[in-house]
Amino acid sequence: MSRGGVWSLEIAFRNPEQFGLVGGHSVALEVNLAGPAYDPLYLATDPDIKRLRIYLDVGAGDWAYPKMEELHQILDAAGVEHTFVINEGVHEDAYWAAHVAEYLDFYASTWRNE
Repeated sequence: MSRGGVWSLEIAFRNPEQFGLVGGHSVALEVNLAGPAYDPLYLATDPDIKRLRIYLDVGAGDWAYPKMEELHQILDAAGVEHTFVINEGVHEDAYWAAHVAEYLDFYASTWRNE
């Protein structure tokens, strides 16, 4: 979530062979000052990330929404399959707590399908 979401995407996008999936919840891309080699907005065009299952979500009133929408558009343009969910809410614990079941469903889905 938030800053941790930036790091999660950066690490998985840089090392897609090490991960099967990655999620970013209200990813704080607006305050990310990393260079292109570490910025998920640049890494999103790497063809190797197509092997990842990617789940992104953000609240419609969240300050992180504009850059999350931009990431969604970049992934779409690059042909990278992903889930992008916009819910009601803002950048706060109550938003994330309300969606824990959805997050767990996504992260656990590979275990149920094996």
